[in-house]
Amino acid sequence: VHPLQPFSPRAFAADAPGGRSFATQYLEGARRLVPIDAKELEGSAEASLGAGSSGDFGDPGWRERFRALVDTVDSAPYHAVGRLITRQELWRALRTRLLLARTLTDHPEIPDQQITAPLVVTGPARSGTSILYELLSLDPTLRAPLASEALHPVNFAETATRGPDPRIAMAECEQELWADVQPEFGFDTWPENFATKREDDCRCSIS
Repeated sequence: VHPLQPFSPRAFAADAPGGRSFATQYLEGARRLVPIDAKELEGSAEASLGAGSSGDFGDPGWRERFRALVDTVDSAPYHAVGRLITRQELWRALRTRLLLARTLTDHPEIPDQQITAPLVVTGPARSGTSILYELLSLDPTLRAPLASEALHPVNFAETATRGPDPRIAMAECEQELWADVQPEFGFDTWPENFATKREDDCRCSIS
């Protein structure tokens, strides 16, 4: 069974001593091994950013909705690996939101910046959007975001002007785990053109 695929209802049949199925016992162990708690995620994400205002994009009720989402995810019948990956996705999305809000608070001039004639590639699956995107990214007059930038759109202020971009290393860890779980995920980018170092298409943007 794929680690992100919930157990089938048959797996919960009371076929174990005491009437507790294997799947039920497994999921209880997975929840203990990989807890998914909204307040813990919030505290961890905020601690990783250090002191500073996070802002709320003018939506003070977003935390309640985030906690409701996390509670729903926590109750889903995911395997331990599925919970680990889902927890990381939630943490990254939360951290990115906090960092974006903080950046906007610190730089209120951002909404006044003009983006002239952006190019957006869209289309149904398997229609050639990825190759079109990559071809356009070769144009020296255009700037396509790297996958690491799509996963972590705001650079870290303390390292933004010196040394390698730390977002690459962070994104590589995430993508390597995804590729281990689902090898087809990174087939066309391994190992020479790793996804975090090349222009991003829908795989990172949709996350």
